[in-house]
Amino acid sequence: MNEIVEHLRQEVSQLEHFNSFQHVSKYRSVGHFVLENGRYWSPEKKPKELSWGEPKNCFGNCTLLSMAEPEKYIYCEGYAVGEFFPMLHAWCVTPHGTVIDITWKNAGCEYFGMAIRDDYLTESIRNQNHYGLVDNWRKHWPMIHASPKLWRHAINDLAQNV
Repeated sequence: MNEIVEHLRQEVSQLEHFNSFQHVSKYRSVGHFVLENGRYWSPEKKPKELSWGEPKNCFGNCTLLSMAEPEKYIYCEGYAVGEFFPMLHAWCVTPHGTVIDITWKNAGCEYFGMAIRDDYLTESIRNQNHYGLVDNWRKHWPMIHASPKLWRHAINDLAQNV
């Protein structure tokens, strides 16, 4: 159950030989940012009343779901393990902190990342022409440079049931 964290620790370790002054923030990579700010989330089957989203569009699917029903679904980004290995992914969580993944029909077995405040998500999507926040290289990774107070949803501090 620690595959993602081990993967991210190895990534950070491999990047340690680079000089710190070459980094644009205190994080050496997107993975390092997620490792430092993320947490585990417990997966749950998709509720029957929700439709499946478009395949390979997790960031868009989950943005639209959380914006449509912000009282029921909170947008998250980070890493998830599906069938093979940890990869960047987006999902929603309920107010109780359980994962609702409307993109992967075979739900991931492990989710590690951050829940994002609705106002930060809405403003970010308005200012960019694509979905996805954490690895927004087009805008030079604004979430990585921002104070967590701006983007971090309070549910991140909910006790974990993993």
